[in-house]
Amino acid sequence: MPKENRIASLLKMIGYVIFGLTVLITFIQLPLINPTFLMLLTFFSGFITGMIFIGLGEIIELLQSIHNRQILTTHVEKPAVEEQTPEVTVRKSTLDETERNEITEFFGKKGKAVTDIQPMDEEDYYLVTVDGEKLAVELGGFQPVVRKRY
Repeated sequence: MPKENRIASLLKMIGYVIFGLTVLITFIQLPLINPTFLMLLTFFSGFITGMIFIGLGEIIELLQSIHNRQILTTHVEKPAVEEQTPEVTVRKSTLDETERNEITEFFGKKGKAVTDIQPMDEEDYYLVTVDGEKLAVELGGFQPVVRKRY
């Protein structure tokens, strides 16, 4: 359940109180002093101070709503990665030596042996046979990513 931030409410309330006191003090000073300079100075300083408090309260309230939204969305399950992978269609082209080395090194670190690598129709996707298991591997990022098992 979303929470309301008490500090934001308190800061906004302080800002509104400052607005009220500013108007009250301005009208009290009206008959006592020269109304042009000191009255305007009192009014604008109170107005700016009140706006600062209300603005800080609004900022904290917005940050709290962002935080609440993140809490609600973290419990939603992400869609399976397998939906994004292409079908198994192998294209007839040659495999670069750097791509072959990157894939074999990736699986070699895991202690698995690569027996076959075939480029797929999708760019940066390869059908890799590792220990008898066929895997769709993507090479587009910093390291290879296994997208689907066949």
